[in-house]
Amino acid sequence: MKLNLESKKRRVIQYLSKKELNKLMPLAGFKSVSQVLSDPKRDAYFKQQIRNPNSCLAKAVNQGTKIHRVLETGHAEDDLGQACLNSFESSILIDIDEIWGQEEWVAHPLAYKGKFDGVGVYRGKLTLFDYKKTNKRKTKSQMAGYFSQLAAYKQAHEHLYSEHPIEQVAIFNIYGTKAESVGAHVVELTLSELTESTSTFNSRCAS
Repeated sequence: MKLNLESKKRRVIQYLSKKELNKLMPLAGFKSVSQVLSDPKRDAYFKQQIRNPNSCLAKAVNQGTKIHRVLETGHAEDDLGQACLNSFESSILIDIDEIWGQEEWVAHPLAYKGKFDGVGVYRGKLTLFDYKKTNKRKTKSQMAGYFSQLAAYKQAHEHLYSEHPIEQVAIFNIYGTKAESVGAHVVELTLSELTESTSTFNSRCAS
């Protein structure tokens, strides 16, 4: 059997659909995780750049979305996508025992909602993970901006599915702009980093 995410899927948690979640909480009035963490000035610049398909930011976003789809489906359409898939399979997927959920909706009474990339058993621990495609390998400090986002998803997941506590949170970083320079590594958050990031996110919710 080919080593891919599909082959490792296990239906352990009966995830609620967005419609089912809406019966528990009024999602229409909830902000997305990214909206809670948004910066008006940064968002205005982002929207301006993303409207220009030739901008570096628009190209990076499009490539990130494309690679994200490649990792989830296991199918690449070009050499870069195949290189990213190969690196992911050999460096990260080999350590994933099971996939319990992908792109599932979660929400929290602090009035936020969103979809996490994945939850599964990674190196023996139930892990909430996120894919990040970057041009260059990122250090942990360079990825700190993502920590509150992941902490928010963990908090919402545990509110809804408390019988399956998340043991760790990780960022799966796939990097490189050319097939020959692609690589992958994992950034795992410590308990103190998660605690601090959760506190930061909850403060933003309250403001």
